[in-house]
Amino acid sequence: MKRRKGSKEVFDGYFKFEGRYIWYYGYKTKDNDTLHLYLEEKLHVEEEKDFLERIENGSKVYTIE
Repeated sequence: MKRRKGSKEVFDGYFKFEGRYIWYYGYKTKDNDTLHLYLEEKLHVEEEKDFLERIENGSKVYTIE
């Protein structure tokens, strides 16, 4: 199954949890287990901002690579 980065078409749907919208999709692994993936965009943006700020502040632990 090919997924297009940044497209909501890849998700099976969304639900509201504690006032936030969570996108999700699930698929079967090669071991026939079901894997569910979730995306909460606000949290994603906050984590990305925090990561980039650490890089800009000279952290040797975090790099773009």
